[in-house]
Amino acid sequence: MRLTISAIAVMLTPVAAQAIVVTPYREISLQCQSVQTCQTNGTCAVDTSRKVVLSFEEAVYRSSYAPFTPKREAWPRAVVVTGRGEVTSKVNTTYRTLSKVLGADAVWRKANFEERVEGWFGPELPVARKAGSPAAEPSYQIFQTQTQKLETPTVFKTKARSVIEYKCKEMR
Repeated sequence: MRLTISAIAVMLTPVAAQAIVVTPYREISLQCQSVQTCQTNGTCAVDTSRKVVLSFEEAVYRSSYAPFTPKREAWPRAVVVTGRGEVTSKVNTTYRTLSKVLGADAVWRKANFEERVEGWFGPELPVARKAGSPAAEPSYQIFQTQTQKLETPTVFKTKARSVIEYKCKEMR
């Protein structure tokens, strides 16, 4: 009963009176090297053949405690992925912050349908550069989910679904 009353009170409170969260994100570019490729059944294989650059534009996350406002974890941030190697391609996609990244299987469970086709997940990227931070650049563990059609499909399997783990460092 109390929960219902408090939920109604929040809904009836004017937007101006509700708390608003504003988080500015700075522009950042990450150079990433693949570490392993995991299938959705949990089997993983070492794979260091992929190199990509992730470029995030400056963005501002705005949220209030109003109903139906997405949490920061559900807010997709735009990212440009540039492949490096034999074939260079540029892809516009989204990056979603996960508060706790436990592994490839956890990432696959958190991804929605569109993100399972092509999506990027990882920690919250630095909001602002900390003064007096150590000289060593932090490395980030970032995951890519992808679904591709098989060249030789079988009766029960027509698509290959995988989660690729990357280690990334900030480019300057």
